[in-house]
Amino acid sequence: MIDLRRLKTRQPAKRLALTLIEVLLVLVVLVITAAFSWPLLTRAFESQRLRSAADLIRSRLTRARIEAIETGRTCRFQYSIDGRSFSIKTESNSEETAGDSELQAAFGVTRAERRLSGELPEGITFAPPPDGGTSAPAGISDIPGDITSDITSEDVEGASWSPPIYFHPNGTTSSAVIRLRNAHGRALELTLRGETGVVTVGDVFADESL
Repeated sequence: MIDLRRLKTRQPAKRLALTLIEVLLVLVVLVITAAFSWPLLTRAFESQRLRSAADLIRSRLTRARIEAIETGRTCRFQYSIDGRSFSIKTESNSEETAGDSELQAAFGVTRAERRLSGELPEGITFAPPPDGGTSAPAGISDIPGDITSDITSEDVEGASWSPPIYFHPNGTTSSAVIRLRNAHGRALELTLRGETGVVTVGDVFADESL
């Protein structure tokens, strides 16, 4: 005769084993899905960081153009090739230079030029100019716009600085393409149109130069 009580006590244990197997299967599926999804998520995150860095540079270029228009003085933008540092300097005109000479002779001081320096986010650098432009290696004294107090020594020694990008009081600028890239082989370009001074940001793409 079948013992119904023993049968009832065994059924929950059997069901528990099946539930554990189902949980393990679900975990395996989740791990496999995460393994395939993680590179896509990482790429999306790094692409967003590139766009944020591009927005930073675009805002600085726009600021340099406005500065040139409002002050009536030419502004100059330069960046460290394969580095993170950049500099914006408002150049003195001839009248101000003469005035500075008088101040220097009388009091030993000069009127400080407007300068702005900064850095890209960690892991993002300026690529060499896409048009093949080159610049000579810069020592401490050659760095544009006295930015040595704002950057680290490894950014200074052996650094190469891009050709100057000029912003003129009439609103025109140098025509230039600035490429930003990260360590994951992704890059994007900012295009500055000389006649209008408008800066556009392109899409993220694979940087084959790495």
